[in-house]
Amino acid sequence: MKPPAFKLPVLLAQLPKSGLNALVRPVKWPANSFYKVSHTDLKFRETEGKINVGGKAWGQLFWRGKLMEPTSVPAPRIRGCLKNQFVTVNYSTLNAAEKAEVDGAAAVLEAQREAWAASAIERAQESALRRQAARTGAPVRATA
Repeated sequence: MKPPAFKLPVLLAQLPKSGLNALVRPVKWPANSFYKVSHTDLKFRETEGKINVGGKAWGQLFWRGKLMEPTSVPAPRIRGCLKNQFVTVNYSTLNAAEKAEVDGAAAVLEAQREAWAASAIERAQESALRRQAARTGAPVRATA
């Protein structure tokens, strides 16, 4: 029996934590090609006593079991979420290589998030130094 297919926001609204870290794929894709959802922005509207779900989702693309580029932080937006029907992918149905790829990608992406956060802190500190120097008229000192 096939799992029921829904537009992506409707599917994510049915999952715990709004689908965070869920594996989802459009129905027409191969079974080993999917997105790992990293962020959602779901919107709920009531129309004529019925709740409609819309919104956006972001995630990393795995095509034929391999993480595809770009592995950017934040993750790229999932396109076609309101056009295509999506189903969830059960982690236990993946083969060992695909599971290793998903788990390995999580470690790589976490390292990228930490590096991105560190560089954001450095940029904020440099900006604060420039603002302070502009207020006081003192020259900006270089940071190492």
